[in-house]
Amino acid sequence: MSVAVDSTAVSFISTLFATLIGVYIAFGLDRRAKKEDGTKTNLNSLLALRNELELNQDIAIGNYKTLSEQGDSDVDVDHYSVDLYTVDSWNAAVQSNVLSKIDPDLHKSIHRHYSQIMSTNEQIRRLRMEPLHQRLEEDSDDGPIALDVWTIRVSYWDEQEERVMECGLGDLIRNRSNRIKIKSTSLEDRLDDEIDELESSITNKANSNSTNRYKDYRS
Repeated sequence: MSVAVDSTAVSFISTLFATLIGVYIAFGLDRRAKKEDGTKTNLNSLLALRNELELNQDIAIGNYKTLSEQGDSDVDVDHYSVDLYTVDSWNAAVQSNVLSKIDPDLHKSIHRHYSQIMSTNEQIRRLRMEPLHQRLEEDSDDGPIALDVWTIRVSYWDEQEERVMECGLGDLIRNRSNRIKIKSTSLEDRLDDEIDELESSITNKANSNSTNRYKDYRS
């Protein structure tokens, strides 16, 4: 007994099957492309953040020098400029959620570092509003060393001492600038490891894709 096969139905099923396979392959390629683009975006964000840390390190060095000279009674100046630290790359990294993909301890350290930077920026803005004055008091007895006071005194929370401390605003910014410089250097080194890992991942993926394309060509 012979069974008649509708050639139109067979053709339709074959076309449908081929279409589904094509859609599946295209979907897989699209997901892979998006993943690769996401990896490159993460890399660019981390590179920008590292460059910003380096820039903030330079700003910290300049601010520390300026404020040290300003507080020196032997230096006679009639103006000075203290620069704000940059946070653009940090804000972009937070908005794109890039930092959630790096080492959690590094993420936490960067977050705390930029919290201090933004707090220091607020102090710098306040210092800029103060009139220039070499001396508000002849000296201040802050322990064994008498310090000349040339800015208003402020209270702040000292994490190391775990208590509220008081000192001149200029001295506070100077001390924080030194901490920012040291911490920026440390975070740069740790970010380099994350960047190297991402760059290696991108390179390995590119080499793998090239090998697969070569095999397809040979076949």
